[in-house]
Amino acid sequence: MKYKLVYIKWEDAFHQEPCQWENNKGIKAFIEDTDFIVESVGWIVHEDKRMITISPMRSLRLNSWSHLQRIPIGTIIKKRGLKI
Repeated sequence: MKYKLVYIKWEDAFHQEPCQWENNKGIKAFIEDTDFIVESVGWIVHEDKRMITISPMRSLRLNSWSHLQRIPIGTIIKKRGLKI
């Protein structure tokens, strides 16, 4: 099976740090925060209508993968195939 190498830009989930009470100004700042935009590169090992699973590391000798990452399809901002 041939695996596709991809670049994915996506929105990660995050929570308030530290947990505390917020007023409307604090809530607005939390909502507008874009520090959770993530860029990932890896081979697609599985993809369906809900998730894409990629791995940035693979062993050809062992036919195995490491550092698996599941990304919900709805969080993907950009996805582009890469050539090596």
